[in-house]
Amino acid sequence: MAINVKKDLKKERNLSYLNKDFNSFRSDLLEYARVHYGEVINDFSEAGLGGVFLDMAAYVGDVMSFYLDHQFSELSLETATEESNIIQHIRDAGVKIRSASPSFCEVELIISVDAELYLGNYRPTSSQLGVLSAGSVFSSIEGIDFELLEDVDFSETNIDGILKAELAVDFVDSDNNPRKYLVKKTGTCSSGKTTSETFNIGSFIPFRSITLGNSDMSSIISVVDSDLNEYFEVDSLTHDVVFKAIANKDDDRDDAAFNLSVEPAPRRFIVESEFDTGKSKIRFGSGVAEYETSDIISDPSEYALPLFGERKNFKIDAVDPSILLNSNTLGLAPKETILTVRYRYGGGINHNVSPRAINNVKTAIMNFKIGTSGIIQNNVRNSLSVNNPRSAKGGESRPSIEELRNITFSSRSNQSRVVNVQDLIFRIYTMPAKFGRIFRVGVTKSLTANTVLIHVISRNKNGKLVIANDALKDNISKYINEYRLVSDSYDIVDASIINIGIDYIISLSKGYNSNSVLSRCNSALKNYLTIENMQVGKPINKTDLVNIVINIEGVDSLSSIIIKNKSGMLEERVYENTRMSIQENTSKQKVYPTRGGIFEIRYPDSDIRGAIQ
Repeated sequence: MAINVKKDLKKERNLSYLNKDFNSFRSDLLEYARVHYGEVINDFSEAGLGGVFLDMAAYVGDVMSFYLDHQFSELSLETATEESNIIQHIRDAGVKIRSASPSFCEVELIISVDAELYLGNYRPTSSQLGVLSAGSVFSSIEGIDFELLEDVDFSETNIDGILKAELAVDFVDSDNNPRKYLVKKTGTCSSGKTTSETFNIGSFIPFRSITLGNSDMSSIISVVDSDLNEYFEVDSLTHDVVFKAIANKDDDRDDAAFNLSVEPAPRRFIVESEFDTGKSKIRFGSGVAEYETSDIISDPSEYALPLFGERKNFKIDAVDPSILLNSNTLGLAPKETILTVRYRYGGGINHNVSPRAINNVKTAIMNFKIGTSGIIQNNVRNSLSVNNPRSAKGGESRPSIEELRNITFSSRSNQSRVVNVQDLIFRIYTMPAKFGRIFRVGVTKSLTANTVLIHVISRNKNGKLVIANDALKDNISKYINEYRLVSDSYDIVDASIINIGIDYIISLSKGYNSNSVLSRCNSALKNYLTIENMQVGKPINKTDLVNIVINIEGVDSLSSIIIKNKSGMLEERVYENTRMSIQENTSKQKVYPTRGGIFEIRYPDSDIRGAIQ
């Protein structure tokens, strides 16, 4: 039997799968065409019909190869180039796309009020000390508006009935008695504007979203429907509780002005910002009020298909699996109501105004006690002046696409749960300031139980360490409870305050004044041992103290340096009662505090003492 060689050769076609560009595609196609179709087509030049076919096939292959490489690159945030894909990667990583942010600053608010004689002493007239309400507007020289974020009560007093505001005599009469007082308090302001928008909501739509009209929304103040139901902002629709601030009226301490309460949030929403427009979108959950329940998730057995009687065969019924989402698990969506959204918007790097630039009162919302005449109220309002002693900070423009990409890379190690010690300490330090001012936190393992001890300490208005009050510790407990693992157990305890003093003896170099050298030594040691450099459990390195002293100009040598524990009443100075053996807690020239303790030099000018040998 004769063998058809040409037919067998056509079956063995050598194809290359490594071509990536037009020229390589055309070269291989040309070789293939000459081998297998050389008898049919002789002209494969660029002007010939065969060349046209080769060019078209190579072009298609080149485009498909490029598209394949491009699509593969777009799968990674590091190599993606299309803006829409980069934004999607950023959202998938859980990074929120922020708009331009406003700036914040503290302002000094001063009013002028009449003086009154009370129990033989002059004081500001109490009826003229009003409350400057949040929402009052001030402006800077550059025309940037700043709004007061919280009420400022000029009549607020401490537990002894003394005004917390600073006072200064403005005018006196002929007998040198005060006629008018200047009353000063501080408040926190933010740049930007506050506005409200209403939305008519029709029939139920799961995961309904609404878009706010203004760009660069900085914060949602409130979302309320026509039935006065309040909706709360959460990071994720799976979060069913929020933190709520309740003014702490039972404690005059400044370290916990508000009590923290954990409140259920069946009606909640998340905020998403569009990168290109800067506008924000509010997205609600998928539940409806008719299915409102206390269950964490819906019970699937409640929706099981019933079979009545002895039926062995039954028809296929249509079911809606989405009914399992009509629960509180992802929050309730509004329906057939009117939503009122109140929010703040505006920001940018130009909002970081310089000190003393905010000096104009645009809108003063001030309330007084009942019975205060309108003329007096207007006089007090008109006397209001504002000033920012420090520059406003925090204003930033919208992040660029590359900035968002870098933020996503750095956020990959972040987590919303407390897993290790660093997570725990970070969460406590980032608790909103209104719920308590923690100065230092330390974490140790309990020696008697399988629990973690959280040692906390606060500071008073004079900068001295004080024991944190119970309201502050309760707020910390509620706050970290929402982030801890189920099996974790924490006990919040007070850190031990260990007061110490430093005594040292030096010899002088020739030609130096003893008082001047001792003053420089004391100042250097004071800066090193300042309370801002102290941590719970942090030791003091005696070698560092020695190096500080001997490197002071005029010190020839250091004879001795001693760390002493101070407690109780010494030389009419009050110290903590914590006693500690310095010698027993010294190892390798390092003095360690007792477990859960923190060192403090309470009176630096008296507790650091030097002498000349």
